Amino acid sequence: MAKSAERRRIVVAAAAVLTSITLSGVAFSPALLTYSPLLLIALSPIPRHLVLAAPISDPIPFVAIATLRRAIACTMYYFLGDTFGESGLAWLSKRYPKLRTLVRWIDRLFQRAGAAVLVVAPSPPMSALAGNAKLPLWQFVPAVTIGQAIWCSLTYWLGDFLGAWTMPFIAWLKDHVVSATIACIAAVAAYQLVRRYRQRKRAADAIHSPLEP
Repeated sequence: MAKSAERRRIVVAAAAVLTSITLSGVAFSPALLTYSPLLLIALSPIPRHLVLAAPISDPIPFVAIATLRRAIACTMYYFLGDTFGESGLAWLSKRYPKLRTLVRWIDRLFQRAGAAVLVVAPSPPMSALAGNAKLPLWQFVPAVTIGQAIWCSLTYWLGDFLGAWTMPFIAWLKDHVVSATIACIAAVAAYQLVRRYRQRKRAADAIHSPLEP
């Protein structure tokens, strides 16, 4: 029991650290995109950053860094699913509402198809479901890495293709990098404040609701 509680704390702490790293990338994304696009995707490899960074990055380091970083994030979700089980699925359903009706079906799919599912759909929610389905880690890691390598390669191609439209925006961003970065920092800070307020409100409602007639 003590080991289980300790493992939960470690997994939650790792998730918090990774989330903080991603948010820092979002906050400083204008400056990072202008001066170090590869560092941007190392910190925050979300789709819009990858698409914007593609036309100003070499393909090999782009795909290598994005694949590694996204595979690390997927592995963290795998451990969330493996560690928290049913309660983790409930959290996942809240975080990704569109998956709520599919969670059970996907869980059964893992039982039948195994790691091949992750090559086709190497997303964080699917990684959490793989952990909950007790897919062996030695199968999960290569499958999700291959899937992410394919996904990041396709995203690079898409971003490079869209370069004719995104490069003018990147040029504008370079001319306004300070103000754009300040705006992004403020937006991330505001988002975090609103998120924490809602969490506290939900917690307070959960405490008081049983006392209501």
